[in-house]
Amino acid sequence: MECPGPERRRARAGFEDLLHAAPEALMVVSDDGVIVEANSRAEHAFRADPDGLAARRVADLLPAYPALPPDMIDAGAEIVARRTDGTEFPAEISVNPLGSAGRELLI
Repeated sequence: MECPGPERRRARAGFEDLLHAAPEALMVVSDDGVIVEANSRAEHAFRADPDGLAARRVADLLPAYPALPPDMIDAGAEIVARRTDGTEFPAEISVNPLGSAGRELLI
């Protein structure tokens, strides 16, 4: 029987490849609202340094997000996003669950 470690590493690498190849700005957010990972398009949109979004609270960048009803999020709600420099810009948000290693993540 093969150890799940190598399989998990291959799956993780494949996920990271997909995340960074996506044409949209994407962030992976933990169930407590902390950004776990973001692709370069998200870093560019929020004017963040590489890896500058990880460990930030998503509510700091998307202030309306916690208050949005789930049906608006699923439909792609238009909201105001806040860059790391404090400037604001219009954005569309859509959230999908992503189960990972026993914890709930959102992408």
